[in-house]
Amino acid sequence: VKLTSLLSVGLGLNYTLLKSKYEALINKRYYRIKQHLHYVGVPINLYFRLVDRSNFYFYANVGGSFEKGVSASYKMSSYDAVAYNIDGDMGGIQYSGNVGFGMEYKFIPQLGIYLEPNLVYYFNSELPASIRTDQPLQVKAEIGFRFHLNNN
Repeated sequence: VKLTSLLSVGLGLNYTLLKSKYEALINKRYYRIKQHLHYVGVPINLYFRLVDRSNFYFYANVGGSFEKGVSASYKMSSYDAVAYNIDGDMGGIQYSGNVGFGMEYKFIPQLGIYLEPNLVYYFNSELPASIRTDQPLQVKAEIGFRFHLNNN
């Protein structure tokens, strides 16, 4: 939503799937584990327009996101053929903050395609261990479609 000619705020909805493979020693048995963590989130960003050329824009952004852990699944198999599948709900919220730059091309006044590299920091949470736990500061790049609600 456009606030001024140079400033706008964005609110979105996203889905994230984190997949990982690792080995673990559990009850004196080594397992190969495949982990799938599913999240649904709401990002909120403030956008500062830097360059405005016809339908092409460059901007800086700062914001954050909160993501609800939806489900987790684990496929565990040992070297001596013992296997388990574990599926379940995942409680908790993952909070993050981000800063970055982006570019957008508007096809029509209400719809554009964007590319947005960001530096993101994931704060501690009670969610299962993942890349976000091991490396909380990450570089992330998004590409997608952006819908504009007002163009005043």
